[in-house]
Amino acid sequence: MNSIPDAWPTPGLQATIAASQPFFNGKQVLVTGACGFVGGYLVRALHATGAQVTALDKDTSPERGALLNLTGLRDELQVIEADVTQRTVAQEVISSGNYDFIFHFAVETPNQDLRQPYDVIRAYTLSFIHVAEAVRQLPLDSRPVILLASSDKVDGGIDVERLPVPRREADWPWADLGIDQSTQRAAELFATTYHRTLGVPTIVLRLCNLFGSYDFNDNGHLIPKALRNIFRDGEAPDLYINATEHYRDYLYVEDGVRAFMHLAQREACRGHIYNLPGARYAATPDVLRDLIDLIILLQSEDKENNPNSPFANLRWNRTVRIVKSDPRPAIAHKPRTDGTRLETEADFEPSVTFRNALRHTIHYYYWYFTQIAPNPSQPKINHALESNVPTPAPPATLTIPVSPDTIEEQQPIETVPPLIPTANSLYQVLRPKQQATEAPPEVEEDADPATEDVPHAPNPRPAYVTVYKLEKPDEPRA
Repeated sequence: MNSIPDAWPTPGLQATIAASQPFFNGKQVLVTGACGFVGGYLVRALHATGAQVTALDKDTSPERGALLNLTGLRDELQVIEADVTQRTVAQEVISSGNYDFIFHFAVETPNQDLRQPYDVIRAYTLSFIHVAEAVRQLPLDSRPVILLASSDKVDGGIDVERLPVPRREADWPWADLGIDQSTQRAAELFATTYHRTLGVPTIVLRLCNLFGSYDFNDNGHLIPKALRNIFRDGEAPDLYINATEHYRDYLYVEDGVRAFMHLAQREACRGHIYNLPGARYAATPDVLRDLIDLIILLQSEDKENNPNSPFANLRWNRTVRIVKSDPRPAIAHKPRTDGTRLETEADFEPSVTFRNALRHTIHYYYWYFTQIAPNPSQPKINHALESNVPTPAPPATLTIPVSPDTIEEQQPIETVPPLIPTANSLYQVLRPKQQATEAPPEVEEDADPATEDVPHAPNPRPAYVTVYKLEKPDEPRA
């Protein structure tokens, strides 16, 4: 099988795996939602510690886009295809497994909360209740610890601790939550209830925006979607117009896995809820700006070392397309959580900087969208890994070969003169009225401050509202 440029494991995760081997080696572990993004990474890390991992998912088909399939790891695991939203199924799986830990990631496909609200409720809340109830029916000394993946958006982006005391009915923020946040919040409440009153050991970890390789939700998640736009479609990344004011905490997925492994090993953490802190808190437009700037930098570095490489000569539209708003209501605009408790009680802190995480992610998706899934009609997983197509080990300069036809099909960069005064950040362009009252987010220490001018131009596509050019004004256009 060809090597995959996914940078796994980074030094921080490698150290956690080594330190965790005495604890997890030989332990029986069930991971629900194992074919999902975070679940797949956790399965991989636990397997490396020597744990006996059972991977459960309602869709375990070999053709599904999943880390377990793309890496071939599924052949080394016990894989169960089952739907734990069905109570009898959850009870059968758990009663026959003799598990020490259950990591629960079974959720509904993101962005389905309006179209299929009941399915989301079943996936988030009822699936957890079924798992917890199955554990409760086991003897007290045989009950596994359940670690539940939740979200940092369950409070609607409002700091509950700062609400007035005594609190009035209108002071509580949860009335504005969407379907997915409401169901996650409900699952959290049941997790603490099952622990404190029913003797089922639980730990809840509220995840921030995790990103990295093997995230196959390239229709709903910001970073893989943007990289698909660039590397496969030759288009500019999309940005919902109502997301221009959104802020998020971002963290590399391997650090999220490390947090789960730290919590599982600490008995004192059971019964508690923890916030997973990000490595960077940033506005959504600024994340796209960082992504585009870094791709430009990597292409420039590759051009110096390998002037004829396909990556160095890749042509793409260096713009951000502002599109019609996401129709989902009640989206938390600026959620930010305090991860101090996780740091002090579980000895956790992020190990991968936001910028380095972006480098790893760019490297992987360039390979994936040019070698494995280069066009929309192909499945997430095809037979490229079994062919003789060469895929080198991850080089620092991203010199991964692609077909010359791929280069010829790329759309040239549009040459459009700026129509408004330029600014030195996308933040300033998108929020010109707030500059006097709201400061832009802090720049990460290892990231280069954005100094490029940002011309602005109308978009010829009627579906889009506007286009922001992100290339340097003096940069030669292909």
